[in-house]
Order: sequence, then C-alpha cells, then structure tokens
Amino acid sequence: MKAYFALKMSGDDPQAPHMARARAAILAMGGAEASNVFTRTLLALFGVMPGRPCR
Repeated sequence: MKAYFALKMSGDDPQAPHMARARAAILAMGGAEASNVFTRTLLALFGVMPGRPCR
C-alpha cells in the first residue's frame, strides 16, 4: 500500500500495468481500510482517507 501510494504521488500513471497489478493486490487484501495503523495514518495525513479509521 505504501509503495503504491508513493509511486502514485511521484507521478506514476495509475493505469500502468504495474500500478493496476498493485491496486488489484491491495484490494484483494482488503484495501486501505485493512492496512496497518501506520499506513492509515499516512493516508489520513495526505487526506486520502478520513482520520477516524486511524484509531
């Protein structure tokens, strides 16, 4: 999740094959909501997801 987000923030095309595979793997494992607290906090700091799930 963090690697995908870093690549996306650095300008990688979300439709590129490697990004599509990463997104599919992330979603298969439950998406951002299922990630660890550090990843959810990072995403909340960037406004990608609400801060409430970080608790």
